[in-house]
Amino acid sequence: MYAGLIKTLCDGSRVQRVKTPKTAIRYLNRNTPHAVVITDEGITASKHHRVLDKVLTYVRGGGTLVIGLHFAMLITPGVFNNFFVLDLGLPWTVGMQTRTNFVINTSVLVPEAVFQVPLPTTCNMNALLVKNVPSKDQIFVPVFGPPEKTEIDWDQAGVAATRIGVGYVAYIGDINLEWESRQFLGALLGVELL
Repeated sequence: MYAGLIKTLCDGSRVQRVKTPKTAIRYLNRNTPHAVVITDEGITASKHHRVLDKVLTYVRGGGTLVIGLHFAMLITPGVFNNFFVLDLGLPWTVGMQTRTNFVINTSVLVPEAVFQVPLPTTCNMNALLVKNVPSKDQIFVPVFGPPEKTEIDWDQAGVAATRIGVGYVAYIGDINLEWESRQFLGALLGVELL
């Protein structure tokens, strides 16, 4: 499903894919990547806690962690909540899954580099939303209702980002990774994704 995205990333930047905990820990011990992307729910398994600890040390020290791609599609609500609340120390919990329109929150506090790339002001995506995200951390927020009477739902977000230590954690709930979400992902990774 994301083969094209992975190919674009590999063509446009240095990508290190890791498939085992040992490889991930060894890589993070020897390197400081521009960003770490968690693509599925595997990191939430207790057997991978050493990897998660290493990733969080990297983030607290100034790194960028992006959680998305298959993660939103494969995670169960209980595991989602435990991961964000217990493991990451954020109040974020699972919201509803829906396809709807979203608007960008222009008052969001994210890394300056994100807004050096022009991001769309609206989009439509099928996303697993996240709740309990402060409005300053909500990137794309859902809009519900008919066009003549739309309402922004500030209780949930399709895309969110916040600081942990001096680094950032971003969640992209877009299951299909629509063009607009790709732009945000690319901005976080420092790569142009078409």
